[in-house]
Amino acid sequence: MDDIQRRRLERIAWNHAASTRNDEERWSFAFKTPGAVGYFFCPFSEIAEFDGDLDGLNLSWEPERVTEIEDGGDLTPEEFAEWRRAYCDQQVEAGADSIWPVWIVPIRLEGQIADYATFLSQQEDPSLGGVYDTIEQAEKVLSEQGALKRS
Repeated sequence: MDDIQRRRLERIAWNHAASTRNDEERWSFAFKTPGAVGYFFCPFSEIAEFDGDLDGLNLSWEPERVTEIEDGGDLTPEEFAEWRRAYCDQQVEAGADSIWPVWIVPIRLEGQIADYATFLSQQEDPSLGGVYDTIEQAEKVLSEQGALKRS
């Protein structure tokens, strides 16, 4: 999809969503549109530093390395990325308060699905994450940005 078509579909998606902003169920377009799929999402960008918690995380580290870290050793960038992924996976599985609801919503033009829009909701009002050719492409992009689990 070219940039002009993408911007057009993003505008259409946002206008559809915004039209339900003041409904009794606010922003219902995101979760009531036929074919919409809801997810729990923990964005990596929200985890800026290591909090020292290793309990219950699925990490590939050797026991000696875990001991070093528990004794105050710093994480390498690669270790931090692995820890952040494991931490977010755990948060999503646990349904922690810090996770965001996310929806992938089909965008229909003339009765046909044209693309899929992602809506992310950190606060009360969701934001448009992007528009993608397939639901799988949208899931892939979200999975690269954080831990994702169908709700």
